[in-house]
Amino acid sequence: MKYLLASSMTVVLFFSAITIQGKTQKPKIYKVKSHMMDGTTLKGYLYQVNNQMLYIVPVVGSTSPDSIQAGNIKSISIRRDGKFRRSAGIGVATGGLTLGILGAVTYEPCESCWFGPTSAGEAAFASGLLGAILGGAGGAIVGIFNNSSKRIDGNLLTYAAYVPTMKKYAAIK
Repeated sequence: MKYLLASSMTVVLFFSAITIQGKTQKPKIYKVKSHMMDGTTLKGYLYQVNNQMLYIVPVVGSTSPDSIQAGNIKSISIRRDGKFRRSAGIGVATGGLTLGILGAVTYEPCESCWFGPTSAGEAAFASGLLGAILGGAGGAIVGIFNNSSKRIDGNLLTYAAYVPTMKKYAAIK
């Protein structure tokens, strides 16, 4: 019975995570960091992309987009705004629920133990807490390193090859 419960809860968690990730109401906003050939760095939100220019709305200050000539770009890094928090949150929820359920299902009383859970509820709490910590750390690591980066070095052909990818992330397609 324990294994049937654990299996069914795992299936429910798996499909609920898929359903949650598939529903997005807010428009996706992507942050861009552009390193220029002269050594400066521009940060902002990716607004529009064409074959000669890149338009970025600065994070602070002006609300009108800054235009950047493709020949002046050394490298571009694009990531979704809030990706770190979202990945860590999914990791906390998934790890906490999964290990919490496994802790409750696999709990067996130990009479010679001086430190440990004394009930299935305590086992679920302790395992869930550990799972949340590990899941959050794993999700945060995924969120940090999951970005799209491309080295341009002022080459217009390299930039033009990367334009279709950047258009997927731009606010105005």
